Amino acid sequence: MKKMSTSSSDAGGFVKVRLFGALAWVARAGEVEVPVDGGASVGDVIRRLAELKPELSRLLIDAELNDPRVNTLILVNGRDIEVLNGLETRVGKGDEVVLASLIRGLVAP
Repeated sequence: MKKMSTSSSDAGGFVKVRLFGALAWVARAGEVEVPVDGGASVGDVIRRLAELKPELSRLLIDAELNDPRVNTLILVNGRDIEVLNGLETRVGKGDEVVLASLIRGLVAP
């Protein structure tokens, strides 16, 4: 089983982000590599993904709460972030983040 990066001294690299449901459809991709700095958190990865693919922002991050967990199931290396350290869960080079949209339908922009 792959271990999560928890050290803030990890060198930067790329985190593989796999997208499912409406997120994959809007991004027109099932997978995106997101560059991260050493010590990046899941929250950092999601913010960076929203910068790289701005079309995902509305679906990914709840505008009222400014929180992606409302609309998205988030896993790191197969484990729900809620049983880890939430959005502060540390990730690094080689880790995999899965974002599965909980939204069933899409609203036109």
